[in-house]
This record gives sequence, structure tokens and C-alpha cells, in this order.
Amino acid sequence: MTIHKGTTLSVVVQGGEPHTFTEVSQFGGGFIEPLNHGEATVPECADGFHNIAVARTRILQGSRLDVTGLPKGKHLFECCIHHWMRFEVDVK
Repeated sequence: MTIHKGTTLSVVVQGGEPHTFTEVSQFGGGFIEPLNHGEATVPECADGFHNIAVARTRILQGSRLDVTGLPKGKHLFECCIHHWMRFEVDVK
């Protein structure tokens, strides 16, 4: 997705599972080892919800998370629970 600097990115969870929308430096595994299928956990997801940065990006069912203030450039986000849920944002 491409957005302009200053745009608020709203992430909504409409399904039945909680997720995170965590910015990572590169895509990789989440904090639930059995779901990673051998892929190493990325540092940003380490320690799961004990990591305050991950806990702040948690989105419960029926909730939304607004991401603001992204600087120009490429940003990678993934769910630290379901690591295959990945999203790339290019801020212009």
C-alpha cells in the first residue's frame, strides 16, 4: 500500500482472532514457535505480549489500531501471532 506522509493508517480486525500489527525491520517468525515452521522469530516480536512494543500493537476482535506519524519510506508490518500476515506500506 502507498500512502502520503501524515495519513493515518487504520487496521481493523473483523475476524474471530486477536492479532498484532507490529512494525519489523524484516519479515520473519512470530512469538508462537509452533506456528513459525522453522522460521526464526524476528527481534521485534520476541517475548510476545511481555514486550510492551508488541502489546501496544495488539488488536482484539472487533477493534481497530490507528498508526500515525510514519516517516517517508518503506515500512514492514506483521502479526506477531500469525507471522504469515504481512503488510508493506510505502510512505511518500
